[in-house]
Amino acid sequence: LFEAETDCNSLHNMAQIASDDCSNLAYFSIMDKITEPLIQNPYLDSNQYDPSFTYFTIILGDGDNVGMVQKSRRDWMSERVSKCTDPTTTTTSDMDPCFPLVWSMSPQLTHLAPEWLQWYFDQSYLTGHDYF
Repeated sequence: LFEAETDCNSLHNMAQIASDDCSNLAYFSIMDKITEPLIQNPYLDSNQYDPSFTYFTIILGDGDNVGMVQKSRRDWMSERVSKCTDPTTTTTSDMDPCFPLVWSMSPQLTHLAPEWLQWYFDQSYLTGHDYF
C-alpha cells in the first residue's frame, strides 16, 4: 500500500504532507517531539476469539491530512469520548456505541504537532476502544 502523504524513505526523504485548512503548525511544531512509541490500548483478549465468527475492522481514514486531524477528526473524537463515557449510552449489548475503532494518523504529527497526537492517545485511553 502506498500513500504519497506519509511515504518516508531514504530515496525521497519525505513526501508531501496533506495539510490544507490547517493553521498554526509553526507554533505547534516547536513543542517537544514524540520520540518514543505511544502506548496503544490493550487489544481484545485472545481467549475471546471465536473461529466460527467473521471479524472485521472499522478504520476511520484521512488522518494523513493534518488539517482534518486538527478540526473535524478532533470533533469526532470528542463526540466519541462523550458517548463512550456516558453511562446512559454505554451498554454491554451488541449495540454498544463504543465499539473498537481504528483511526489513521499521520506519522508526521510526532514532530509537526506532537501535542495533538498525544491528545488523541489520551482520549483513546478514556474510551479504551480506540487504536491508531
